[in-house]
Amino acid sequence: MPRRPSGINDLDLAIYGHIAEGGELTLSEISRLSGRSKGVIFRHLRKLSALGVIEVREVGGVLLASPSRSPRRVIAMGIMRAAEYPYVLGILRGLRDIYGPVRVLVYEDAWREAQDLLSGRIQLAMVPALTALVANRLGGGRVQIIGGGSGGGMGVVRGTGGSGHAVVRTSNTELCAERLGLDGPRSYFGGPGDILGALVSGKVHEGVLWEPYLSMASASGLRVEQCEIEHCCLLSANSGVADQYGKISRIAAAAISSARSADLQAYAKLVDLPVQLVESSVRGYSFHEAPDVAYLERMLDAARRALLPGSSVRDAVVA
Repeated sequence: MPRRPSGINDLDLAIYGHIAEGGELTLSEISRLSGRSKGVIFRHLRKLSALGVIEVREVGGVLLASPSRSPRRVIAMGIMRAAEYPYVLGILRGLRDIYGPVRVLVYEDAWREAQDLLSGRIQLAMVPALTALVANRLGGGRVQIIGGGSGGGMGVVRGTGGSGHAVVRTSNTELCAERLGLDGPRSYFGGPGDILGALVSGKVHEGVLWEPYLSMASASGLRVEQCEIEHCCLLSANSGVADQYGKISRIAAAAISSARSADLQAYAKLVDLPVQLVESSVRGYSFHEAPDVAYLERMLDAARRALLPGSSVRDAVVA
């Protein structure tokens, strides 16, 4: 959809998301998934059909809705579950002016997010800087950093027992661990909640976390040390939307410039985090309208060590 019509609303976007995920769905199935009456859903299906993003047909008295076989361009955006991106609401509004409905996927594993960006399952994402650089190299340029993002908001949590440290693989958490010289062995977890659980249970002695999980750890009585990361996540894109890079970058810069006035309640709902926790922990972040290329170049040596720590060979070789 070239522009978002003024009448489109959140229910339209939710309905489209169900259809995009499910393929072909009946009116009853969409009603159940959306929690709205079939009459309401029917009116919204007619609107989406008129916009050309879905097809509606009747088979044996059953109304079926499916993604259009010749759809107008609809995109998906990934973000990490963090207090980091209150400005993403502004980015989404701008993207809807270009594309119409935009699906949002929330991740806890940075590398999984990067894989989806590489494959084209999502077209845009707020990706940790280290992860984005790796994805660019492995994907032959299919992933590129096209905008700014956030900095700070990351640190090391020290537990009362255990040994070694915990990180999320191929992310800035590994860069932080390398910078602070954390004792091995290094253990890899699927997300910040798993790391926090391992710290509390004494499975590891140290873990690298981001906000609001740092604040949660501190509230649990664990010691926290900040890790100075100038660029945490940056706006990255699949090259399939390269024709809109300039416009998307400008949208992002404008949204980031207004980050301090963003609607934190709406953002907390988007990432499924308590609003009070987001309000208190977002102060740990700085916001940058454009990526600092010089900083990214300075971090390369530490990034190489982070990606291939001393244990890499023994972890990889089983012969």
